[in-house]
Amino acid sequence: MRKTTKRISALIVSFVMLLSLFTTVFAADDYTIKITKPESDNAAHKYSAYQIFTGDVSTNEAGEKILINLVYGEGVDAAALCTALGIADDSTADAAAAKINELVSGSPAEKTPEQIADIIAGCKTTASGNATLAANASATDTADIEVEGPGYYFIFDEITSGRDKGAFSDHILVVLDNETDFDVPVESKSDVPSLDKVIVDSELGEVSANTASIGDEVPFKLTTAVPEMEGYNKYYFVVNDTLCTGLTYNDDMTITVGGEELTEDTDYFVTATQPAVPGPTTLKIVFNDFINVYQPAGLANREASYGKAIVITYSATLNDDCDRTKTGNPNTADLLFSNDPNHTYTGTNEPGTGENNYVGETPEIVTKTYTTGIELHKVDENGDKLTGAEFELTGSKMNQVIFSRGEYQLDNTNGTYWKLKDETYTTTDPETVTDTSGYASTTDKYSLVTVTGTVGQGTSTVSVKGVVDEDGYLKFEGLGAGTYTITETKAPKGKSGEGKTYTFTIGNDPAATTSAPNWTYTGFDNSTVSNPDGPIIHIMTIVNPSGSSLPTTGGIGTVIFYVVGALLIAGAGTLTVLKVRKKTEQQ
Repeated sequence: MRKTTKRISALIVSFVMLLSLFTTVFAADDYTIKITKPESDNAAHKYSAYQIFTGDVSTNEAGEKILINLVYGEGVDAAALCTALGIADDSTADAAAAKINELVSGSPAEKTPEQIADIIAGCKTTASGNATLAANASATDTADIEVEGPGYYFIFDEITSGRDKGAFSDHILVVLDNETDFDVPVESKSDVPSLDKVIVDSELGEVSANTASIGDEVPFKLTTAVPEMEGYNKYYFVVNDTLCTGLTYNDDMTITVGGEELTEDTDYFVTATQPAVPGPTTLKIVFNDFINVYQPAGLANREASYGKAIVITYSATLNDDCDRTKTGNPNTADLLFSNDPNHTYTGTNEPGTGENNYVGETPEIVTKTYTTGIELHKVDENGDKLTGAEFELTGSKMNQVIFSRGEYQLDNTNGTYWKLKDETYTTTDPETVTDTSGYASTTDKYSLVTVTGTVGQGTSTVSVKGVVDEDGYLKFEGLGAGTYTITETKAPKGKSGEGKTYTFTIGNDPAATTSAPNWTYTGFDNSTVSNPDGPIIHIMTIVNPSGSSLPTTGGIGTVIFYVVGALLIAGAGTLTVLKVRKKTEQQ
């Protein structure tokens, strides 16, 4: 707010210059005091004007407008005002005004204009007029108070609804003269802090939403500023931040004010409440002795702190409890602050509870981090499911991966698979074949079951392998935007494809919204996005055709040759026997 410590000669004009230069036009009709409130104030207000003195407007030798021939206005208890000022309760209006001037213009001054306003607040009686501003009032809306005649007015602010969504104005003192504008513009003397929060993404910049892989660090930045605190005896300044279950606080907070880094546990205190079971983590940041640090004694020094940027930074890691749907992983923050300069606050650095807990709260700021995944579907050339294929996923942004894959488990009761020595499995019962040398065991049986788990500890790039399940599916989740490679390390028995590599890219541009991700997948032609209301998974179908049976030169011709040869040998034998028998008979 505009302030000045300039010594003035006119006793009433001193308040105008110290609190803002507010002017009006004298007319036979009413004056209009137009009051505006800060855009960040979301409370409904009622403003009332009380006439303290009235009189004639004159100009002194310095050309300043002054009030002369003062009399008490209809809005003040004159005797109570005189007593509060420390003079006889039957003193004249001129005497009361002279005492006010003495208190604020002495060297050093005994009272500030704000303290004089507090004194007058206790002596007000009947309002000359009032007007209201709705909670959703725009920057151009005004509360128009109609008053009669020039004079010295006290303006009182009341919040009629949404007390925690705005701030009470400090008491306003204004002089109406008869020379300038008919309408008096008056800014509400309330300062409502604001809070902003962003994710500092290395590729997108400062955004409200981003993507990440499990194990990635997500950097956050909160910004606000030192507010005006005139009239307050204590000012609470508390930031509340909530991390969802899928984000783990890294205990790396830093805070700067005006570019100077603060010291934790001296300048501020951080309380991180992390549940024993998976759940949200709450961070409470409490500034120590905020008003005395940033509103130092002496008017010349106070304004130097107003508006200084307060920047809070920290990071959280996306963990394996993260949400993989379009809901995303939210982080919310708001700011709690003192909002009534006319209230006497007690306590230390945090407000108490109950009806006298006069504090405001900024609107909640939300950021979101999204993560996704892929699902492979293994089929043959006819589109029928295939089991037994194994794949390996690698990528530059993989720290941890959640998998859903098939796993062969020993199950001699219900198992339908047998393990072979080449680490593959078959459904052919060894009792039905004559040569069982290829079996790892002819008695152990296995079942193919679907299991889920996590690979990696979030500390370095990992790769993950998996076998497709009974239905031919293999799922990898917790992937952010990036380029990935899938290699088929084992093909099903009798199928081609082993060693084949597929490269695909996951993209997303959530910078403009926190409502839902905007995933894109490139690199697979035969693919679809599934589960729009569940995990946002991209299904990629991989076809394994059967191996071809080709003819060879040692086929049917050789068989015929052997058969014919056998017949010739048999014929020769028969002929020899007949010759021997005939020779015997002749002898």
